[in-house]
Amino acid sequence: MIKSAEIQVDGRPALLTVPVDAPVRVGVVALHGSSNSSYRQVIFEHLAATLAPLGDAVLAFERARSRLTERAGATR
Repeated sequence: MIKSAEIQVDGRPALLTVPVDAPVRVGVVALHGSSNSSYRQVIFEHLAATLAPLGDAVLAFERARSRLTERAGATR
């Protein structure tokens, strides 16, 4: 059994998936390419569904800041 949670990494949206019935042995960070900046990709969901039951935590997050986030940061 696995558990996924939406979190923030340095102000960016992310999805963390961890095993529930086993201790976390290792962590994997899934990074998207420049052509598709979504952290919600089928390959990342497959990685999480495959690796988390084996004891691996899987983190996928948006590497690039959105333009809206950049504008908000510039006004601070």
